Amino acid sequence: KTSAYLESLDVAGWVKAMVFAAKPRAPVVLVHRAAELARLLAALDRQTGDITVLPIAAKPGEEARRVLIRGRKGLKRGPVRLLAPFHTHDAAGAPSEASRRVTEGHTIAW
Repeated sequence: KTSAYLESLDVAGWVKAMVFAAKPRAPVVLVHRAAELARLLAALDRQTGDITVLPIAAKPGEEARRVLIRGRKGLKRGPVRLLAPFHTHDAAGAPSEASRRVTEGHTIAW
């Protein structure tokens, strides 16, 4: 578990490798810790456009601990969209309807 948290390549290097491997105009999607959002956006802004951020929070009213970030290779810079959080559980602690749909194989509409 400890080795999973060690970075052998910084965030900018990971983003550069992902964008290089993607086809022109293809989406590049990252799942990462919300605390790293500024570094992720800085790296993506140089190489992608149409950037959208979806915060992932456990329950309504809690801070997001993860983010989904999508950018498209080769598009010009533009405004970054920050969406309302995706909640994995409702206030009572039961899995949210959106979360259940994801576990059933449906996509997240973002």
